[in-house]
Amino acid sequence: MQCPKCKSEMPVGGENCAKCGWVSDATVTLTTPKSAVSAPSSSITDEGRFPPGTLLNQRYRVIDMLGQGGMGEVYRANDLILGQPVALKFLPVEMARDEMILARFRNEVRTARQMSHPNVCRCYDLGEVDGAPYISMEYVDGEDLSTLIKRIGRLPQDKGVELARQLCAGIAAAHDKGVLHRDLKPSNILINKKGQLLITDFGLAGLAEHVQSDVRSGTPAYMAPEQLSGLEVTAKSDIYSLGLVLYEIFTGKRAHDASTRAELLKLKESNAAENLSSLVKDLDPAIERAIERCLHTNPAKRPASAIAVSAALPGGDPLAAALAAGETPTPEMVAASGSKDSISPGRAALFVGFALAGWLALSWANGRLSLLDKIPFDQPAPALAQKAKETLAKLGYAGKPVDTAYGFTRDDAYIQRLSSEFHGQAWDHLSHTRPSPVYFWYRSSPEAMSPVSSRQPNVGESDPPMSMQGMRRIVLDPEGRLRSLLVIPIVNGPPAEKPFDWNLAFAQAEIDPAKFTASEPAQLPLVSFDQRASWKGRISEMIPHDFRVEAAAYRGELVYFNIFIDWGGEPPARPALGRQLQNLLSLLLLSAALVFSAMYAWRNYKSGRGDRAGAARLTVTVFVCGCLSMFLQGRYGSIENVFGNNGVSWVSLSLFVGALYGAEYLALEPVIRRRWPALLVSCLI
Repeated sequence: MQCPKCKSEMPVGGENCAKCGWVSDATVTLTTPKSAVSAPSSSITDEGRFPPGTLLNQRYRVIDMLGQGGMGEVYRANDLILGQPVALKFLPVEMARDEMILARFRNEVRTARQMSHPNVCRCYDLGEVDGAPYISMEYVDGEDLSTLIKRIGRLPQDKGVELARQLCAGIAAAHDKGVLHRDLKPSNILINKKGQLLITDFGLAGLAEHVQSDVRSGTPAYMAPEQLSGLEVTAKSDIYSLGLVLYEIFTGKRAHDASTRAELLKLKESNAAENLSSLVKDLDPAIERAIERCLHTNPAKRPASAIAVSAALPGGDPLAAALAAGETPTPEMVAASGSKDSISPGRAALFVGFALAGWLALSWANGRLSLLDKIPFDQPAPALAQKAKETLAKLGYAGKPVDTAYGFTRDDAYIQRLSSEFHGQAWDHLSHTRPSPVYFWYRSSPEAMSPVSSRQPNVGESDPPMSMQGMRRIVLDPEGRLRSLLVIPIVNGPPAEKPFDWNLAFAQAEIDPAKFTASEPAQLPLVSFDQRASWKGRISEMIPHDFRVEAAAYRGELVYFNIFIDWGGEPPARPALGRQLQNLLSLLLLSAALVFSAMYAWRNYKSGRGDRAGAARLTVTVFVCGCLSMFLQGRYGSIENVFGNNGVSWVSLSLFVGALYGAEYLALEPVIRRRWPALLVSCLI
């Protein structure tokens, strides 16, 4: 370190210059055992430049001199305007002419005034008396930490932890403002008579982005290795200095003793500090771990902040301590860290307001973007089911079936064809055209129906298949008009007395037969029939295409009826290659996600990082809920349906989904628990 006055090399401690006698106030030891802003001592006989009773600037009445050193004197005075004691720090007359020292003097006020914290000594103002600049600052009735340690040795553990937390809070307050202290050491830390700690001397402090051109300034004994070697100075450098101060608090001695700068740098880079547990036998291991992490030679391995250091001390937040150590907190630690405090009524009202606004906006958009909201549904499903029964009765099927099922669905192929035909106007056609793209289906059967597919527990429009004699399926539009009909006839039934009257079917579809002309059938019914007919005509003026009506009867009963648009050609299909690529990409992404999830889940399981108990609970919960959901929604005609193939398939599917959720949880939960534990805490609360 060079002397700022004569530029000659100074010793490692940086206390004074042997050539010119310059003394740094960053390292000065006052002539009293008190701190630079402490109570007076009876041993002081030199009254300094301003004897007691001197009035300065018509505002400050000097009481006595607190101490003096190479950087000037510190006086205790009364502020006559505000009626409170203050400390006045004066520069020596000869140094007041040094622009560099003056700049540092001004910087101390400028920097300290950015912070207002109980553990940071407040600076009030910068003034001048007879050409001598001074700083007015908070008067602290106590002593500095260096003097305290020299007087009593190491502090008791409880008191040391208390002071360490206050020190961390003060440093965190500075870092929150982007200020680096750069010269944190015991002589710059004050303890008042109430036991409150205050950080002082921000002469070397500055914003992180502004101090990189002056990395080496400070006291070498308390510098981080990267600062001592002139590489950089960051908030992690202050964390290292914090570790050195904590080392002295709990052991009563410095971590490194060296006679040269090179030797000191070697000790710091090799982390040669003596173990705390060897110096203090009954020291809490948490204290030792916290200090060791602060003194790590790699800045990236040090705690992320001073608050994290405080959390790592005994009685702190174990979650923050684990995160500060770069470790993954346990699930129990995350759960225990949740706050029980409730949010304020104002904030709760704000959240409710945002939720209501979002719901209203979603409702508004849904009414303009949802197909279901565009199509008028004047009748609910039970009313349409009753309408389907009445239509079947009018068509000659009045018998009461053993089992029925109904529901809504949509015709995706029809929607795609309308979109390709009308492009920008397709939305209007989708929402008003007939036949509607959304329709109601109703099924009846002479025996109980149960789904064949294991993917759904309910009877569907085509599950089980229409394969049993006497099965019927009728499709209505949302207004209850007949759209299609399919009946599996009873082959051994009585012969028909007369042909079926097609006008009866047209009446149920609410179509005027006069607008249709007979044509050649275009569809072959997949049921037995002995009478068949086809017509072509217009229903909706919005669609410039003919509609076709296909019908078939067997032994005087209608068994097939269908209304559809005669597009006059095959519908345009999406390119097969594009569809194949899309399917292949989806399959690859899904496979990759499953493979990586399985790998990370297994790794976390073997290493013990994964929450095995949580994954097991999630798996069981998803499995049980899946089984209950399927069984409660399912339809069972007999006990065989419950414990037969469908039941086994549903249980297997639920087990697979539960295991998949458990594996995903094992793979992702440790990552979230390590990086964003507060997210898990908020979910738990």
